[in-house]
Formats: sequence, C-alpha cells, structure tokens
Amino acid sequence: MNYKLHYAPDNASLIIRIFLEEIEAKYTCNLIDRKQNNQKDPKYLALNPNGLIPVLETNDGPIFETAAILLWLADQHKCNFPEIENNKRAYGLKWLFFYRILFTHRCEYYSILKNILAPIATKTSSKILIAK
Repeated sequence: MNYKLHYAPDNASLIIRIFLEEIEAKYTCNLIDRKQNNQKDPKYLALNPNGLIPVLETNDGPIFETAAILLWLADQHKCNFPEIENNKRAYGLKWLFFYRILFTHRCEYYSILKNILAPIATKTSSKILIAK
C-alpha cells in the first residue's frame, strides 16, 4: 500500500513520518505551505474540511488527526499495538494520545522559539559585526 502524507515542517506530521519509516511503509510527501495558506486550498479542504495538517491519503480515503492516523496505521500494519480484543489496548491508547500531544506541543514550541530567536540572533550578530 502506498500512502501520501500531506505535511508541514515543525508540525504533528513529523511523528507520522517517523512511524511510517519505522514500519517501512511506502509513502510520498506533499508539503503544505502554511505561509501560502495551502491548507485553505479547495483541493486540500476536500481531504480535510478543517484545513488542518497533517492528512494521510490511503486506499481507504484520507485520514486526518494525528492520533487517528497513528492508530489506523498501527491497526493496518499490526505494529505491536494491542488489538481491540486485547485488554491492554486502553493502556496503549492513553500513551498514544499522550505522546501525540507531547510531541506536537514540542514541535510547535520549537517552531515558536525558532521564529522568535532567529531575528534576535541576526540582530545580535549584526551588532557584533558593526562593533568590530
């Protein structure tokens, strides 16, 4: 099965890319440029009416929401994730959602810091160069 992952850097899609690599799935990536508002394009909105990133296109149709994508992939690929009949599934689900949230917030935090610190670093570097 081939997948198409619609992603943006510093986004929740990174954990999906890691998971796809881990299960050795065949996939392609399509960059969604948020600065250009590509997530509001009618073609993208047909995949995810919420206009959020990521989306994974599958043979079963598009899937959005990171945890839903991860759970679907785990179920499809039998990836050591407890199946519905297994009494450990609830344990797996709570950690899946916890890590998805933790990872997403870390990516967003890094993106915010990068956007705040980069201009400051550039100004500081310029002042140092001018002072010399």
